[in-house]
Amino acid sequence: MRRISTYARTLAICFFALPLFSQKEHLLGEIKKLIRYENIDLTNGSATVIGIIDGDSTYTYQLGVLAMDNSSMVTDTTLFPVGGVSHGQLVLLAYHMEQLNLIRANDTVGRFGLKVFDNTPIASLSISDLMAHRSGLPRILTQLTRLKRDADDDYRYYDQAKIDSALIDWVGTNGLKKDLQPSHYNFYLLCRVLWAVRDKRVHDNGRMIPEMKHTWFDSLSDLTGQSVPGFYTAQGRKVGTPHFNGLTPAMGMVSCMEDLMIVSKIFLRLSSRDDFSKFCLSPDLPRKRKDPVITNGGLSLIDAGKSGNLYFLTGVLKGSSAYLCFAPKTHTAVVILHNSGKPVHHLGNHIMRMINYQFTRTY
Repeated sequence: MRRISTYARTLAICFFALPLFSQKEHLLGEIKKLIRYENIDLTNGSATVIGIIDGDSTYTYQLGVLAMDNSSMVTDTTLFPVGGVSHGQLVLLAYHMEQLNLIRANDTVGRFGLKVFDNTPIASLSISDLMAHRSGLPRILTQLTRLKRDADDDYRYYDQAKIDSALIDWVGTNGLKKDLQPSHYNFYLLCRVLWAVRDKRVHDNGRMIPEMKHTWFDSLSDLTGQSVPGFYTAQGRKVGTPHFNGLTPAMGMVSCMEDLMIVSKIFLRLSSRDDFSKFCLSPDLPRKRKDPVITNGGLSLIDAGKSGNLYFLTGVLKGSSAYLCFAPKTHTAVVILHNSGKPVHHLGNHIMRMINYQFTRTY
């Protein structure tokens, strides 16, 4: 009798798990079709990790190995440098801190004891200016380009003192016109502000807590014993471990699929809240607008018609590429991590289009 009961229970588990398994496999087949039909080349790296949220369902796929000379498979906790996608983490951190009354969106840099910026226009920049790229800071600080001695490592010789000095010199010469211009120096300063608030309810000296178990604003070389893939250029040539040095808080975040799926779910959950929309997101766009605009939180936004507003962040570095996109109206999201400098945004856009217009109507 016990054997029959055990068999029946196992059979029931398999029966109820089968639809979920088949949906996951069906979606993977559709993704592989996209890769093939759109001629998307992922062979310039060895690893690609894809995460999808479609309504109440969550799927993750691990394609490839840690490195071309390493047969260990990538997992959901394999760490990748994610570049601009780290901005999503920073925005959620800033919102959490505002909810705890630790900061306000109109607080200025000068309030946080960063004495190096005293008596400079930088001290007047607000948190909202930095989040929404309204500071007018440049895309490139030309004073720092002379430090670039390694073609494969843009930031190896940048340290905080050099960046601060170059920012002050640039602002002294050009002033701040508060133009809308994406710049990773906005997020460099935002990190300086957020890290100046010492409260372990929100972060522990750079580690996101409590949900982000594998996310660090840190150098990859310091993550001993962690699962980190090899890195390759867009042409497939292997490069060394990236350095971020002074820009580490803004661009040096390493994260993984597991944590970025949590980020996507939080964005989807919070996007219906008025206070979060005011703090981070933008009002509805006029219909038929196709050109991306920048939201209050620095996310790019386009009007996707039937799918509503589509928010996305992208990151491309010499040795990695990352993509995060979500659509609150349809409760869908896509995250892709890839270990080469070739963008994966094209694939991410196609997957978002598929799950919103095709896949969700086939099961």
